[in-house]
Amino acid sequence: MKFLNIVSSGLLATAMMMTAPQAFAGDEDVPSDESNAEGEAPLINDTVTVTGYTFKDSFDFATELSAVPRKSKLLARWNLGICPAVSGIPADKAQMIADRIAMRAMAVGLKPGEPGCKPNIAIIISPDGNAATQAIYENDPKVFSLSGDPTVTTMGKFAFEDFLKTPRPVRWWHVSETKSEQGHEMSSGGQYFSRGGAANMPTVSTTSSSRLKGSYRQDLNHAVIVVDVALAQGVSLEALADYLAFVSLVQIDPDAETAGFDTVLNLFDETGVHDTSITGMSEWDVAYLKALYSAKRNAKTARQQEREIAETMGK
Repeated sequence: MKFLNIVSSGLLATAMMMTAPQAFAGDEDVPSDESNAEGEAPLINDTVTVTGYTFKDSFDFATELSAVPRKSKLLARWNLGICPAVSGIPADKAQMIADRIAMRAMAVGLKPGEPGCKPNIAIIISPDGNAATQAIYENDPKVFSLSGDPTVTTMGKFAFEDFLKTPRPVRWWHVSETKSEQGHEMSSGGQYFSRGGAANMPTVSTTSSSRLKGSYRQDLNHAVIVVDVALAQGVSLEALADYLAFVSLVQIDPDAETAGFDTVLNLFDETGVHDTSITGMSEWDVAYLKALYSAKRNAKTARQQEREIAETMGK
């Protein structure tokens, strides 16, 4: 699967026609990446120590968040580079959100794209989330990769119907591709099978095999995120930026129950703003991100990855 240029697809052009009004609390002055509005230290710290949580807490959090397509059975993550593009709000505020995502990405070893890079994370902020999502789909349904390509992975058509039609403050759709454990493109299995229905089965080349690891991994290819201003208004721009960074870097189950955890995901619930006291990612969130991006990518199962994430969070 080649990289999908979501700008040339017309996605952002469509979204720009739905510019949202200023609707986020405390967004008159956008702090720089180096400090917050009060001139305090940067929000990101290289050293993260999470205390007061057990392995079970970490494991429960990891399993609750995981969105694992039946087709892949593994957690997906970005490989090397990300390039976020934000539309629907004034340029300075859009840049602040993009910069925050870049900061969080760098903290887990990813490389943000240079100015002018081809976006692979499209964030559309609209006064009507349903209308914006529908317009994107009608403009170019290929963006959502719902075809039968065996190397392309999404959460499936039922999940897409939920994404398309269920009002939420923030909704997201991730598309990943299956690659070999070394990161090579998948090839058609037709050359290996002479009969039966296996002609379209994807195959990978691998140099090793083990009961403890698999022969393939899941790389995120692109993501579409839609913010509904009518449901999200009232939160700070800084909190929203960190929320968007989290759901950009992780493929999260939109129905995850996170009320029992200290996480930026509790900024919203299914219907609107839930906790305005949240100002950004917690240490718990940062620890999860670091653990996810250090976990074995070619594990046998997502459950193996989740256990490794939980163990790393506790260190």
